[in-house]
Amino acid sequence: MTQLNRVPLSTHAPISPLMLSDHLLRLAEEADSAGLRGTAEHLLDLASDVLDEPVVWRTGTN
Repeated sequence: MTQLNRVPLSTHAPISPLMLSDHLLRLAEEADSAGLRGTAEHLLDLASDVLDEPVVWRTGTN
């Protein structure tokens, strides 16, 4: 089984949509390699949706 590198997430440093989409694409490749075709297709849809959504940056303040 392949071990995925995890990116630490913080409420102070938002992840860009491009970076999130890249992670989802990598997960889709892993799922497809593992024979999980439906999961891979769902992850591809999510990656596409992430790039279609308008960017809303959180500033960490209310």
